[in-house]
Amino acid sequence: MRRGFLALAVAVHLGCGSSTAPSPLYSHYTLMSLDGQPLPVAFGQDGTMLVSGFLDFGTLTRPRGPAPVSRTVKYGQDFQRPDQTVDHSETELDYTIQEGMLRIDLCPSGALCIASTELVGPFAGHQSELVLTHYLAGKPMSVYRFGAAGSGGAK
Repeated sequence: MRRGFLALAVAVHLGCGSSTAPSPLYSHYTLMSLDGQPLPVAFGQDGTMLVSGFLDFGTLTRPRGPAPVSRTVKYGQDFQRPDQTVDHSETELDYTIQEGMLRIDLCPSGALCIASTELVGPFAGHQSELVLTHYLAGKPMSVYRFGAAGSGGAK
């Protein structure tokens, strides 16, 4: 009898959680395309190619409800230069999720950036794909399409 009551209490608690209870976020997204072109893609006038990119949210969780979230994400890119060398760029960036919109501030914390630059796009729940528009000083520039690592659910 006690075991049945305990199981029922746990089920009720899980089913009636508040709207701000944590829900898993895919931990890693891989860049799939830039402006509709699959990688590698030309990136600049000098023949540099963008060969890969990622967003790594780690093992953090995010609220389900309307409360805004502010955390950090690891953002990385690999570029192949015309001389065939590969440069790896990786930085921690601030992001917010508010009213179903993900905003990643591309100006690293503590850096002095002249113009605002961010990736912005819709975000809801266990979203296996992120389509984020790069905005520079409020003007839309490029569209980045990221896919969640692994197709079997949130990690």
